[in-house]
Amino acid sequence: MKARSESGKEPKVINIDKCYTDKIDEMKEKHKGDPNHYISRLELKQIYLFAIVLALKRGHKPKRSEKPSQLIRNEYLNSEDRLILRSLIFSSCDDMKILLPENAANLFDTAERLANAGMGEIIELLEDSEKIEKMILVESGKIPSK
Repeated sequence: MKARSESGKEPKVINIDKCYTDKIDEMKEKHKGDPNHYISRLELKQIYLFAIVLALKRGHKPKRSEKPSQLIRNEYLNSEDRLILRSLIFSSCDDMKILLPENAANLFDTAERLANAGMGEIIELLEDSEKIEKMILVESGKIPSK
C-alpha cells in the first residue's frame, strides 16, 4: 500500500501508523457485540478527526507513521469532514498555502502526522469509557481538571 500521495493530489486512502489501526481493529473485535461501546458508535473518520483535535489541543508533536496502514478511504470524507480537516490543519500551520489544491498531499501528510500524535490518547480513552466521560465534563467546564 502506498503511504504517500502523488505530489499535489489527495491520497486515495487515509493512513495512520499500523500500531494504531491494529489496536482499533482489536477494540472493534473485542466490543463487536456491544452496540453501546464508543468504538461501536463512532465512525473511523470521527476517531481520526478527534485524534487530530486532541493532538492540537494537547500540543503533541506530530509524528510520521513508521508503518502506514489504511484507516479509511478518502472518499468517505464528506464536504463537512473536509472542511473540518482543512480548518484543523490550517490552524496547526497558520499558512493559507496549505489549503491550495496543489498542496493537498502536504495537507494530508500533516493530518496523518497529527492523527498519529493524538491516536494513542484516543485509543486509551476508547478503552476506558469513564475517561471519555470525565474528559467531556472537564472540557465542558462542569468539573475542574485534576
